Amino acid sequence: MLALKIVLGALLALSFVLNAVGVFTNEWVTSKYPLTVDAEFQNMKSLGIIPYRTEVTTMFPWFGVAEILMILTFVLFLLTIPLYGLLSFKARKDDLQPAIRAGFGALSAMSLTIFLFTIISVILIAVNLVGLNSILFKLSPESLSLGYSAWLCVVSSILMIGVFGASAFMSYSFY
Repeated sequence: MLALKIVLGALLALSFVLNAVGVFTNEWVTSKYPLTVDAEFQNMKSLGIIPYRTEVTTMFPWFGVAEILMILTFVLFLLTIPLYGLLSFKARKDDLQPAIRAGFGALSAMSLTIFLFTIISVILIAVNLVGLNSILFKLSPESLSLGYSAWLCVVSSILMIGVFGASAFMSYSFY
């Protein structure tokens, strides 16, 4: 069980770092050419979800939904890490009592929620890149693509499947 807790902690830490870098970097939507439509986007080649841009989200509500979901994933991470620390300390001390198993169940539910929110956000942005391009930037259709920030968050969410599996196993295992 000690090895499983270490793997769970390592997956959680690595996933948190990848998610934090992905959410707070400005490379969600990238362009081959500078964006020159608006003074605010002058000479930019990328668009991030942080800071929240009301002019983009009023024209494209799906972009605002994706921003909010990704901010919620970061907040859930901020709740998940102390929960894991508390549970791993108590599991070391008390073995796996029913209350600790319930905590690992909550940890698995939070990790599944993070996974789903991230995948929904990336799909929302990826599917609507053509609309974003045609209305806001008026570039050639192939010039916009998902940047490395989105892909870091996807890798983070894939790692959260491992966290989900390990915490669900600890929640329902009988030692």
